[in-house]
Amino acid sequence: MDILVRKYVEKKANKWGFSDDIDISKEIIKVENTYSDKIFKVRFNSFRFLGYYGLDAFVRKRKIIFSPEWAARVVLKRNESQIPFLYTLGHEMAHTERDICPLKHPKYCKFIAWTNEVHADLESGKIFLNRDKKKLLSAMLYICNSNGKDIETITHPSWKRRLQYVENFSSFNKKLVLQIAKDTNTLNNDIVQMVLKNHEI
Repeated sequence: MDILVRKYVEKKANKWGFSDDIDISKEIIKVENTYSDKIFKVRFNSFRFLGYYGLDAFVRKRKIIFSPEWAARVVLKRNESQIPFLYTLGHEMAHTERDICPLKHPKYCKFIAWTNEVHADLESGKIFLNRDKKKLLSAMLYICNSNGKDIETITHPSWKRRLQYVENFSSFNKKLVLQIAKDTNTLNNDIVQMVLKNHEI
C-alpha cells in the first residue's frame, strides 16, 4: 500500500472530523481487493498524481490507478462516493476496449481523444450502472463539482459538455460521433468513418 496515500486519507479524516478508530490502511487495502479481479488490479497511488489532489484515475497495463482523493472519498465518505467510484472504474475499464491512439493521428487528436472519452463514459453506464442514465449523470456531476474548475483540453471535453452528450444521446452512436466531429471542427470524412468502423456503428 502507498504510505503517502494513507497519510493523505488520515489528513482528510482529521479535517472532516472522523474518529481516530478507523483502520485506514485496512480500509484502503479492502477497497483495492474488493474491486480488483483477474483482469484489472485497482490501486491508489500518490506518485502518479504528484501535486494533484482531485478525483482522477487512469488505466495502465491492466492496473487502474486512482488518486489519493479517491481513497479518502471511498474510505471516509462511501455512501456519497460509491456510484461515482463505480462510474470511474467502469470508465477506465472501457478505455481498454476500443480506444484509438490519438497520437497516431496528430491532426485529429482532439476528435479521437474526445470520442474515446465519451465512449468510455457511456460504456461505464453499461458495465456498473445497469444503463441507468440518472445514476450516470449524477456520478459525472459529482466528479465535476468535486474537482472545481471545469476546463476543456485537446484530450478531454469539459465535464459540462460530457454531461450534455450523455444527456442528449441514448448510446454511443453515429449521431453522437458526428456531433463530436462538429464540436472539434473535424471535417475529414475518412477519419470520422475510421472511428465509426472502429466502434462498429
